[in-house]
This record gives sequence, structure tokens and C-alpha cells, in this order.
Amino acid sequence: MTYMYVLAIAILLYIFYHNHNNQTNNFVLTPSGGNDLTMIQTAMTTHDALELKGDFQVTGTLTPRTNNTIKINGSIKQNKPDADLFNFSNQHDVLIEGGELIGMGKENGTTGWGIRTQGSNKQAYNITFKDLTCHDFRQSGIALNQLSRGGLVENCICNNNGQNGIGFGDVIGVTAKNNKCSGNRDSGINFEDAWDFKALDNNCTANGRHNLQVEHGVDGQITGGNYSEGLGDGIQIRNRADTLERSKNITISGVTTVNNPGGNINIIESDNIIVI
Repeated sequence: MTYMYVLAIAILLYIFYHNHNNQTNNFVLTPSGGNDLTMIQTAMTTHDALELKGDFQVTGTLTPRTNNTIKINGSIKQNKPDADLFNFSNQHDVLIEGGELIGMGKENGTTGWGIRTQGSNKQAYNITFKDLTCHDFRQSGIALNQLSRGGLVENCICNNNGQNGIGFGDVIGVTAKNNKCSGNRDSGINFEDAWDFKALDNNCTANGRHNLQVEHGVDGQITGGNYSEGLGDGIQIRNRADTLERSKNITISGVTTVNNPGGNINIIESDNIIVI
């Protein structure tokens, strides 16, 4: 009898602690009705996995930490001019997925990104943005910078932003896959100083500069997708502006590029660019 009693207590304790840990690491947050900045930031700091359920508003910038998983089941609206919605430096293993990120308008203020990673010496890695809609930011909807490996932007819609829909800068081993970018003032997707990069099955149309631009990209793959009806080039591959750093070793295959007044595929000061 004593053995069975002890066993039952042990099982109950296991269930309690197991459930407690799950609740601690998978936290659901709902809007406060006011400025949700501090509430969300505190939750990101204290919980690895966070679900934002509902329509939030912030006046300021959110900073995820290493090992954060943030699922947005609703929207987050930025109410502070010239502020990024998400900004973080040198973190790793961060996932932000789902939901809508809303800026204050691509003509409002002078700066402010939807999501921006930055830092130094490519210390960030394993950063993933999936299933997001990012629109009406003064700068880019998503800007992924300073990564050493493992950067992925997938199934995102980035429209009507004041710079690029999606931008990559000073990165290694990044992928843009199955994204839709239109109506952005600059390019739909831009790779700048990018090594070992992939653009797979993206749909970038009607962007103000180029639908896809690679500026000093090395060892890249552009496969599938639609890059048509832009105001500049459909796809532009070029050197780093005003430098001798040339793009090279890039394969373009299976893409659709029509009705781009600048050129459907335009290659400038680059080496070993293969179009299939």
C-alpha cells in the first residue's frame, strides 16, 4: 500500500512539474487595450515561446532575445514614428511567424523597419521569419543583416514599404522562399553583400526599382518565381555600387520576367552568371 501511495504521489508531481514547465515556456498574451510594448517585451524576456493572440499596438521597438519563438495570431501595429517594430542584434535561434505587422505608412517619418536584424561580425545565426505580412513601413518590411548562417524568410507578404519588401545585407547562407513582394518603393527582394544565398519561387511584381536585385552576391541560386511588371529591371545582378566588388557564380533558372521597362534580366559588372 505504501509503495502504491508513493508511486501515485510521484506521478502527480511529474504531471504538475511537466505542465508547469509547458505553461512557463509557451505563454499566451492578449492585448491590454493600450500600449502593449512593455507587456510584450517582458513576456519575450521571461518565456522562450510566446503566442500573441489578438490585435496589439506598440509605441516603440520590440527586442527579441536568443532562443525566442514568437507566434503572432493577429497583428501588431507600430504607433511611434521612425521606430522599428522589431530590432535585434547578434541573437541566434529566433523564430517570428504568423500574423500582420503594420507600419505608419511608407511616407511617414524618415526611418523605421518592420523587422530589422543588425549587429557586427556576423554573430547572428538561425533567424527565421515565416508566414508574416509586413506592410506600410517607412523603410523595409523585413531586413535581415549580419548573419553567419541559417537565415530564412519564407511565405511572407511584404507590400507597400518605403524601401525593400525584403532585404538581406552582409549575410552568408540565407534563403528567401515563396514570398510575395509588391508596391515597395525600392526592390521587392534585395541581396547586398550576400554569399551562398538562394531566392526560390518568389513572386515580386510592380516594385518601384527592381523586382529582385543582387548587389555583390557570390555563389547564389535564383530558381523559379515571377519577377514581372516592375518599374525597373525584373532581375538585376550587379557589382557593389561604386566598387570593384563584382557579383559572381550565380545561376538563374525557371524564372518568369516580363514587361519590365529596364530589362527582364540585367547583368552589370558581374562574372559567371548563368541563365537557364
